[in-house]
Amino acid sequence: MNPFSINLSAEEKEDRLWEIEDNLSGEGGGASSGGSKNEHKGSKTSAEISKSIKENAERNRLQEAEVGLKKDLEHFPFEDFSKEELSEVIEKYSLWVLKSVADKYPYFTDLETEIEYFQSRSSGPGGQNVNKTSTAVTARHPLTGMYARSEDSRDVPVNKKESLSKLLNKLEGHIKNWSVYLKNVSPEEKQEKIVTFLKNMRDEKIN
Repeated sequence: MNPFSINLSAEEKEDRLWEIEDNLSGEGGGASSGGSKNEHKGSKTSAEISKSIKENAERNRLQEAEVGLKKDLEHFPFEDFSKEELSEVIEKYSLWVLKSVADKYPYFTDLETEIEYFQSRSSGPGGQNVNKTSTAVTARHPLTGMYARSEDSRDVPVNKKESLSKLLNKLEGHIKNWSVYLKNVSPEEKQEKIVTFLKNMRDEKIN
């Protein structure tokens, strides 16, 4: 139920806020806890409860963004470079993220050269002819390792266009995750935050 419903009295609204606050903090015990719904009153104002709810929601969004980033980057090319080369790649990636976050969209200077395409045999419906020719197309963004595949058409250009569209949607979601993750980070510290995130992922993979 909406705690701010116009049909609730001021006291009922406050009770709803306390109920939400207790549930978020794990203190809500229901009738079995033996506590009174008024036992907390006086220690916090409704504004403080609302602030606490907002902070919990922001923490949840941050955690979701972190999980999303790790999933996005599960194919990051950590193992394709030497230690020195990898530092340069991570540096390049961090700058790309900063530009993309500023633009609110994946940053490209030349889409045709910054995306790789691979053809393979389709595993979809369509009979034996589908598997005799390499019509499926995978679009890959080398900097992140993210990719998308399309095999719905027997026409390679159609699959190429569709795979690119899917990949761009994934990259856009990736940038949205970074926007959430970096929301409360100062501009001077954002790049280091990105680099540290990648280095921690690298260390987890090594260990």
